[in-house]
Amino acid sequence: MTVYKYFTKDSLIEAAKAGNERGYNRQLDPDKLDNLGWTEFLPVTFDMLHEHINGEAVEPHVRVMVMVDAKNSGKGHRDETVLLDISMERFNALPTYDSETKEDSGRPLVVPAGEGQHRQEAK
Repeated sequence: MTVYKYFTKDSLIEAAKAGNERGYNRQLDPDKLDNLGWTEFLPVTFDMLHEHINGEAVEPHVRVMVMVDAKNSGKGHRDETVLLDISMERFNALPTYDSETKEDSGRPLVVPAGEGQHRQEAK
């Protein structure tokens, strides 16, 4: 059983804005996230506790690696990952998707027709 925490495009943009406001080391430009092809399921593929900003000790937060579909990035259609630092509260509040049971803690998984079938397992 593999359970993934995930972002939607909107929640990733919110997290990027919050991370920029907090001055976290790993930031994303929210304006560039408009180029994402997928919008409803951007899985967290790695996470780790992080406790520094620019070498200074701060309140613990989480560094996450998020798989994004950057089909409109000018690099062709391929999966890419981005790193982002987010608060512990935001990380703990992320919805989850169980790849074995297909249970989604947030809302039904919506995949645009013809996109991303390679990411879903057949029932």
